[in-house]
Amino acid sequence: HTHTHTYRVVLMEFAQFYRLLLSSSSGVTPGLTTFLTLSRKKKDEEAQKQFGDLVDKYIKQEPGCDRLFVLLEHERHSNQNTNTHIILDALTAIFNHLSSSLRQEECLGIVRKLLFVHPKSVYQPLTAKKIVLNKSILRLLTSIVRLGDGAASILQRGFDVSRANITTLARKWAATDKWSIRSLFVSFVVSFFYVSNHDVVLWCLKQKSLIHGLFREVDKDPLHTTATLIYGLRHLANREDITRRGKMYVFSPYHLSSLIKAADFIVSPQAVVVYQKTQEKLKQKNKKTSSGRSHKEGMEDEGNDEGEDATGDEGNSDAEEEEEE
Repeated sequence: HTHTHTYRVVLMEFAQFYRLLLSSSSGVTPGLTTFLTLSRKKKDEEAQKQFGDLVDKYIKQEPGCDRLFVLLEHERHSNQNTNTHIILDALTAIFNHLSSSLRQEECLGIVRKLLFVHPKSVYQPLTAKKIVLNKSILRLLTSIVRLGDGAASILQRGFDVSRANITTLARKWAATDKWSIRSLFVSFVVSFFYVSNHDVVLWCLKQKSLIHGLFREVDKDPLHTTATLIYGLRHLANREDITRRGKMYVFSPYHLSSLIKAADFIVSPQAVVVYQKTQEKLKQKNKKTSSGRSHKEGMEDEGNDEGEDATGDEGNSDAEEEEEE
């Protein structure tokens, strides 16, 4: 007999999910784990429908995700960090779902609460020595930038780069980890290049630790990380609303000399394949979103949509699939 393994998604009703959230830590873990498992089954229509239903009902019950923040504070004060990364990933999943449904406005209050009411829940994972915490908070911050101008502006006002341990994060790469901390760091910084609000972009460009971090040991980056950086820089260079002086924060002789180390990627056959896949994914996404936006809004958000694809949406899917495996 040939043995085949089939994995069946365990579905969960909202009442059960919410009851687990309100329970002790022993119930929170399986509840949020199932929630995240459903969010990552991108090709499973039943799982995606169930996940969307859970998010919609939870946001209706708690527009500010109050219980998740209570759990975050409990984790921080207890110094256990057992569920911190799961809670952060749950917030990321919620943001991504609302963004894909063109409901970014519903996220703004949650973003403000995270950055202004619970800032330690941001900086503690960024400075922690646990890789899983570093990754979770970077994914969350990236998802916030990709929500659009409103959320990115809030992050600009509420994020203190000097407290974020940027220099260390920019150097945390691993040859055996496709989506290392450094790869997620690059995706986070480059995501700013696609924000329509040029003031937010200029703020990012003026943060020396963020920009210098992009080019640290760039010659050691895997192909997809280099692709994220190259496409982001090309998009930034083509933006007419960013002055030449602003662009020089990135396109300095020092940074350009670092990019020369990635020249093998730029002319490689693999680069062509990556570029073609990115463009195809962008076309498919534009078809889906065009029907839900006016012509004017579509023109304004085109940069953001392209940014989401080129800066690592595909990478997030890969990371999630790897976590499932």
